[in-house]
Amino acid sequence: VRPGFIKISVDNIEPLDSLHQKIVYAAGLTHLRTGLTIASHTGKSTALWPQLDILVDLGVPANKFIWVHAQNEEDLENYVKAADKGCWISLDGIGWGWEAYLDKLLFAKQNDILDHILVSHDAGWYDPQKTVQEIQPYTALFKYLIPALKAEGFTESEIQLMLSENPARAYSYNK
Repeated sequence: VRPGFIKISVDNIEPLDSLHQKIVYAAGLTHLRTGLTIASHTGKSTALWPQLDILVDLGVPANKFIWVHAQNEEDLENYVKAADKGCWISLDGIGWGWEAYLDKLLFAKQNDILDHILVSHDAGWYDPQKTVQEIQPYTALFKYLIPALKAEGFTESEIQLMLSENPARAYSYNK
């Protein structure tokens, strides 16, 4: 069994502390040896830019980096800047309030960056410390968000781009 991608996480601070710089650096070195995409649990763009700086300095192409939890970013112009640099923008957590994603996806469409957008339920998980589990179903995307996108004029090909083509490209392996 081989891994499909490299997953890291950093605190959302700038500058990144030395530990998080080392994590990003190690992920970059691992990418250079394996060709695997790096998905970084980042949140707001504050921690995005220093990560990209480290990776680009190492020679990692920005299109091999996924900005995970980018839905937490409040200044959507940072989506455009990130897409211009080539990185993937992952909007996760749709299962906990799909309505908040509609404006972000409309912005992406209006700014012609849907080809850099990934969407994810990122909903519900089992917590062994709890006796009562509150698992969100993985249905909000299909039950609510896609119909809302269609009502806003998204085409079937734009939806397929985000749900099928972009993930295939983002997680593609090429050493």
